Amino acid sequence: MRERVRPLAAAVLWIALGSWIGAMALFAAVVTPTIFGNVSSPDQAGRLVGPILAAIHLYGIVAGVGIAALALGLGHGLRVPLLALLLAGACAYSHFGVSAAIAELRDAAFGAAPDPQAQARWADLHRRSVWIFGAAGLGAIALAFMNAFEEDRSRGATRRS
Repeated sequence: MRERVRPLAAAVLWIALGSWIGAMALFAAVVTPTIFGNVSSPDQAGRLVGPILAAIHLYGIVAGVGIAALALGLGHGLRVPLLALLLAGACAYSHFGVSAAIAELRDAAFGAAPDPQAQARWADLHRRSVWIFGAAGLGAIALAFMNAFEEDRSRGATRRS
């Protein structure tokens, strides 16, 4: 990568990563507890939280792929890009698999005549969604540390040459 473009690419990578971590932290620590604490029905709270979670998932897919490409271009080895792609995959699975299945079950689980089997399946999928979200958040934090170490390593190699 050209030396003039390098600082810009590194800044874009950090902005994408910081935005991803910040969005996930705000969602988990503020948005979700506020909505579930102020809306009377869990179904309605879920209908409010769902689109926000979808936006975070879609951002995670795009950011993960973008971070992987930027890290490769910056010469950060394979660990940072592979973790970024793994996290993007987790977001894709959660969005297109788990969240989609939750949305399909919502009416059967919370409708006028709730189906106990649908409720049990919905609860299982919801737990899976929470676990994936938490793992992706921790993974994004790990990605930040890995990227910082890779930047430091590549700066040291540049100074020595």
